[in-house]
Amino acid sequence: MVDAARLRVLLALTVSTPIKPGAIHRLVESPVFEKRLVEALTVSEVLGDAYSRGREVALGDRSAQALGLGGLIAQAYRRSFEVADVRPLTGLAAAAVSMAAIAGYLGGLGRGLREGLRHGVLTLLYSGGARDSIDFIDGLEAVGDSDALVHLERQGLSKRVVRLEDVPLGDVFEKLSGLDKGFLVNLRGYQEIAGLARQAERAKSVAAAILSSYVALLEREGVRIERPLTARRLALLDKGLREGGGGDRLLG
Repeated sequence: MVDAARLRVLLALTVSTPIKPGAIHRLVESPVFEKRLVEALTVSEVLGDAYSRGREVALGDRSAQALGLGGLIAQAYRRSFEVADVRPLTGLAAAAVSMAAIAGYLGGLGRGLREGLRHGVLTLLYSGGARDSIDFIDGLEAVGDSDALVHLERQGLSKRVVRLEDVPLGDVFEKLSGLDKGFLVNLRGYQEIAGLARQAERAKSVAAAILSSYVALLEREGVRIERPLTARRLALLDKGLREGGGGDRLLG
């Protein structure tokens, strides 16, 4: 069973594993990695609460409507922004907090993450209604993720529309997943997550699994990557992609 402690470790490894071409990793020669690691550690502080609330829903001690997932994600954004002094990787943080809640919920039901993922996503991300979504969007505004906010507006999801149509958090994530893969935690994206998980299971270590998943997503973005994945090839590609940025949006 995946617990909150395990998810904290995975979050830190996702940020630090080298060499993820175009994304943050521990070999980047700038202070940015240190800030991102501090960010990951700060976001990790919210995972225990998310896990506990998810478990409470499974045990009947809290309703799914009262989970407050959007507010928890916004809390992770604000805390990390204050501590790390850098705009957070909003998709990565959202994925971590959401998966913590889902893991807690499924653990309370005695179900594993893989077989229960769809059920967990449906129950926790599509029950909170507009309040959950507004809290989440307020979090995006608080940390200045203008790209995500503009993307939602272009997709027809202003806060006014969210309120009027009582749009759940899962629907907001569906719209954002076209911009940031961290928001694949939704009913349309969970199958892609499951596919990446099956591929990752063949890796010899967690770091190798993270790298293989990232490379798979990078290739789907049209980036050509030669095999085998040697450190030299990855470093050269990283250098070429570094100026363009954008790889961090795949980390979730």
